Amino acid sequence: MKVKIKSVIGDLPDYLTLGKVYEVMKTETNEGVGTIISDDGYEMTLIMEGTSDLNGGSWEVVNE
Repeated sequence: MKVKIKSVIGDLPDYLTLGKVYEVMKTETNEGVGTIISDDGYEMTLIMEGTSDLNGGSWEVVNE
């Protein structure tokens, strides 16, 4: 599955890029939770909506 940022509230952290498509590497048993590789090369937990990384913004699936 691939995702990109749908919305962000305020400033975007340095380790994410607006418009960039990220590959979801792992998915957890909780719906809407997975792992991506951030721009700085670290694994980060992906929460589809209300994530603190996007200051309450959300991600959208662009390709499953």
